[in-house]
Amino acid sequence: AVDRTLKPLPATDLERLATLEICGPAAEAPPHCLMNLGAYFAERGHAERLEDLLAALRAAASEVLSEGGGWRAESLTLSAAAIDAYGRAKNGSPAEREEAIANLRDLTWTALPASIWVRWWLGDLYMEDGRPADAVVYLEAIRGTGVPQVANLQLGRAYSQLGEREKARDAYVRFLQAWEE
Repeated sequence: AVDRTLKPLPATDLERLATLEICGPAAEAPPHCLMNLGAYFAERGHAERLEDLLAALRAAASEVLSEGGGWRAESLTLSAAAIDAYGRAKNGSPAEREEAIANLRDLTWTALPASIWVRWWLGDLYMEDGRPADAVVYLEAIRGTGVPQVANLQLGRAYSQLGEREKARDAYVRFLQAWEE
């Protein structure tokens, strides 16, 4: 599966692996795989591949809903909304970016099982925008999740920019510990 939380792969390997098929059928695929694949397409500016993924997610949501899987259908719909917003934030105009970030903030309070990625993306987007105080809010929220190395690395950067040396140091130490594990 595509997973941005593991050891980085060479770009050529990622390009070869990052296909719609890698996660399996969208109706059955693990949410983290779909979210990571969507993030990869958005971050690389692969608009057509991103649209194909979004279409697959929306079709899967309809399919699952027709089979009585309301919760899974809702999850697929919310995942599509999150991936779409992240794609617009990464590749849209400044106005589209602000609207997309607002959409992502709204999605942090839904039943989206993969909301960890939404918080991660918001932390990264705010860091890109030079807003480390806003980034800290979302990065702190994922510190105790399955991606502590990501959260702590970005928190170290954010706290450094905020001039909070002790918090930055603690975050970098936690990053090293989490990465080692």
